[in-house]
Amino acid sequence: MPHRQVDNSVVKRTLPNGLTVLVKEDHSSPVVAINVWMNVGSVNEAEEMSGLAHFQEHMVFKGTEKYGVGEIANLIKSAGGNLNAGTSYSYTMYYVVLPSRAFSLGLAVQADAMMHSTFDPDEFRKERIVVLDEARMYDDQPDAYTFYRTMELGFNVHNYRRPIAGYESVLEKISRDQLLDFYRTYYRPSNAIITVVGDVDLNRAFDKIEEVYGEWQDRSSQIYESPEEPEQKEFRFKSFRGSIDHAYMGLGFHIPDILHDDYPALEMLTELLAAGRSSRLYLNVLEKKRLLTTFHAEVLAEKWPGFFQIYASMPAEKWNAARNAIFDELQRFKNEAVSEEELIKARRQLQKSIYSELETMEGQASNLGYYETLGDYRLAERHREAISKVTADEIVAVANKYFNLKNCSVVAYLPTDDTVPEPDAGDVEKVLEQRLSRPPAPVSFQTPRPGEKGPARASKSKAATVKTRQAEKTQIEMLRLANGVRVLVKRRTSVPLVALITMVQGGPRLEPKGKAGLSLLTFRSLLKGTASFSAEDIAKTVEGFGGSIESFSGFDSGGVFVNVLSDNAEAVLPVYKEIVRSPDFSKKTVEKEKEKLLEELAKRRDNPIQFGIDNLFLNVFGDHPYSRPFLGEESQVKRLAAEDCKKWYERILVPDNIVLCFVGDIPRDRAVDIAEQLCGDLEISEVPEPEIEAPQYPVHPGLHELRRPQIKQAVALAGFTAPPMMSKEAISLEVLNGILTGLGGRLFVELRDKRSLGYMTGSALVSLKERSLFFGYANPTPDRVNEALEIIINELVKMGAETVSDEEFERAKEWLLGTQIMRLQRNLAQAVAYGTYEVLGFGYDVVDRTREIIQEITKADIMKSAAAVFDENKAALVALLPGEGSSDE
Repeated sequence: MPHRQVDNSVVKRTLPNGLTVLVKEDHSSPVVAINVWMNVGSVNEAEEMSGLAHFQEHMVFKGTEKYGVGEIANLIKSAGGNLNAGTSYSYTMYYVVLPSRAFSLGLAVQADAMMHSTFDPDEFRKERIVVLDEARMYDDQPDAYTFYRTMELGFNVHNYRRPIAGYESVLEKISRDQLLDFYRTYYRPSNAIITVVGDVDLNRAFDKIEEVYGEWQDRSSQIYESPEEPEQKEFRFKSFRGSIDHAYMGLGFHIPDILHDDYPALEMLTELLAAGRSSRLYLNVLEKKRLLTTFHAEVLAEKWPGFFQIYASMPAEKWNAARNAIFDELQRFKNEAVSEEELIKARRQLQKSIYSELETMEGQASNLGYYETLGDYRLAERHREAISKVTADEIVAVANKYFNLKNCSVVAYLPTDDTVPEPDAGDVEKVLEQRLSRPPAPVSFQTPRPGEKGPARASKSKAATVKTRQAEKTQIEMLRLANGVRVLVKRRTSVPLVALITMVQGGPRLEPKGKAGLSLLTFRSLLKGTASFSAEDIAKTVEGFGGSIESFSGFDSGGVFVNVLSDNAEAVLPVYKEIVRSPDFSKKTVEKEKEKLLEELAKRRDNPIQFGIDNLFLNVFGDHPYSRPFLGEESQVKRLAAEDCKKWYERILVPDNIVLCFVGDIPRDRAVDIAEQLCGDLEISEVPEPEIEAPQYPVHPGLHELRRPQIKQAVALAGFTAPPMMSKEAISLEVLNGILTGLGGRLFVELRDKRSLGYMTGSALVSLKERSLFFGYANPTPDRVNEALEIIINELVKMGAETVSDEEFERAKEWLLGTQIMRLQRNLAQAVAYGTYEVLGFGYDVVDRTREIIQEITKADIMKSAAAVFDENKAALVALLPGEGSSDE
């Protein structure tokens, strides 16, 4: 769980029925987040009820005495909001985020679901199928599969060992009576926390909360507690095989609970090990040794002793070397004190993360609620303070205390390919013992005693406090440099951060024929070295100043953004300028990035949903570059060279093709000065045009049946070409998509609510410059793929034959508008939005004219666009099923 600062404007009250309420005013955006936290999760389940907390979460919004199935979601959607829920080990959280004008509605509807869910027997039976589908879906995803197998291996007794979604064999037997008993036991006011953050009046918010929740009656009940995990006394290793192309690794060490004195040092160690491009795993294992494709590390620590975890993926032949390299990095923490430079960088990153959390209402509400479940929301502040004061000696101490082989569990998930040898448990143990048993560095302070609780330096922080924020009536301004480069500036002073993005038309649309993946390879190579800075220099400099930097390649555009503490914007300029203006593109750099890209392609094939979507794009767009939008195509990527990247980048980096966008706490004059230094001397040249025209209709219509061995859930996709981005027809389809997708949407109701055809159901519009893609989706059991495809097609075709109701129409519009308000709370999100519309020729002001643009759409426009697009004879259908081989019908 992230640990962020909470400022002192939070007000906490307890209602007479025992309900804890936290409210914080924040008027920086017209948004409010309402969270309900239940102090119950999968840890509180007895063995015969595994998955019940998660099942309960699914049922809460399935109807009350007042609202039928789908009505709760539709009411929130009509107000422009979103609602959802999530189950963890220690809690279940329900959230509503919506425009603040609808606060009373959102609160009342959510409260009714919390207090008066009916758990209808028919809905219970149907939702059981959906919950089973979700549990099987996680087994089909290698990253999730590896995580749960690692937890099973690491914990023998504690309920951490069980998947949160539960086991199929148990879920099939859970009864409605068990669900009701669980609800009565845990869903009561004294076991709940309400957090409200946003554009509300404090006193009115408390009055309204007491009005709707005051009737909730508390009751006493017996809480189930998980057995305590005994001390691990020997190394554990287990290997699994699957129908995958890549290899995966999970490892964990037992650690204390989140309130233990050692927790801050473990968090700081995790930051140094795995956070950002300057982290040790990124620089040493992924970049220098080229042993990893992806990695992730975290401290799982809650109310109970937890797990320090690392998960990674790599080509199968690199599994042993990657494992050894990761353990070498862990051993370094035991033997070598981290540098002061690393600690300063980590502290600045912590400071930036505090402000990033404050950018959104939902981020703040989640932070408050999580820490209140631990006993006091102010623990967030104390943890932040303690983490910021961690010393190098303390990191050495916790590394030596917990990183020992008898405390370690390792999982290998490998392809079934016979060429990949089976790791021998004894050999693995011997190799790792050698790596973790080197003599430790001396430690110059007394390690905290295990029994002591609470961060040792938990004093109230005086730094980085942000008071209640007021709405900003800021306007975005555009100007041009002498050479034609467009500069957009919008000052927002709510948090001391600034996002700067350099955006160009690029992406697959402008790739030459036969060079799929060139855009992504080029933009990724930008961060791997310049005339004066190495990739390591870039990462350490930007992150050392409390910033983050990324390059990206979308369908139609690409660029580089930096998000940094506003006081340090000029400090990162020398590095940022060289990235944009003088990237290295050496053969060595590009070949290394190409190797990584090919490895990611292999990993992407392991995910059934991503594999299915990739095939849908291919069948819809044929030879057009849009057909390979994500990572390119393997044979074409292999042929790409450094010179291709250099020439293509020079072609797109011309003044009339560049937009610089600044959003955040930076005055206009400073932004313009940075823009002049960055691009003011760039020579004028011709703007490139695409070589290939996008197809009007799917190139390969009909059913395309794909096979993957061992998968449990199928994937069903139905795709159509759609009109270009920002055309009236495309905007009509945006509204139409609001009618079809999401909780309460037509496809959700028809596929999931009525027929239980998968956990993931809905539709999506991918708006593109030349021609868009609209598709419906579901992940049913394999025997119901044809049924799912038929329903998707029928619902889409119906949109062009029948007029939608006024209620559906207005609800979809409000949902689109509310979603945009919530999405644009962050500086970076606004910079990307303004920059994208401007660089693609639609004008940056589209972002602020969204309401006007959406309101112009009529029901007749939707019907006309649907009739023109949804021709079932031209649909590209993809069905991914278990088994060997593939066939097209």
